[in-house]
Amino acid sequence: DFCLSRGLGDVYKRQETVCPRCHGTGMVDNKLCHQCRGAGTIPTVKTLDVTIPVGVRDNQRIRLAGQGGPGVGGAPNGDLYLVIRIGADPTFERRGDDLHIEQPVSVYTLVLGGEVTVPTMTGRIDVKVPAASQNGRVLRIPAKGMPKGGGGSGDLYVRLSAQVPTMLTERERELFNELAELAKAR
Repeated sequence: DFCLSRGLGDVYKRQETVCPRCHGTGMVDNKLCHQCRGAGTIPTVKTLDVTIPVGVRDNQRIRLAGQGGPGVGGAPNGDLYLVIRIGADPTFERRGDDLHIEQPVSVYTLVLGGEVTVPTMTGRIDVKVPAASQNGRVLRIPAKGMPKGGGGSGDLYVRLSAQVPTMLTERERELFNELAELAKAR
């Protein structure tokens, strides 16, 4: 059994080691070994520092050669396999090496164009929103996704989500009515 701690790098693993009293036979002077109770091994806890490779994916296995349980009859230790589980992120949705986010944006910015500030893995950046963008439009930001194992990074996809104003002044309401009348006249 082993457990990957919350901080990447520390792995705690339970391993069986050869009993020092009976040297793995389970017997001492033709009697059951009291230290290992005849098992030939005793449980020990070992701490390993493990480097999680860049670009690792969910359910990917990492092999730690020789770090598994002892072999039968004095054979060398087996291998330990870690299965990586990547937790959900509150901001980003990962799809392969690409990241996806939903970005609230005002109706005014969608219609007139402008900039919005979006989060990335390395900090916040300003992204240009083209004029006449529709609600749900997806903007691609190259190389702002997950790092890839062989170098480079995936992309960041920003889905624009319209925020409709909820509290209008009388003047704003008049202007929206005016815009609606202009749209009907086309």
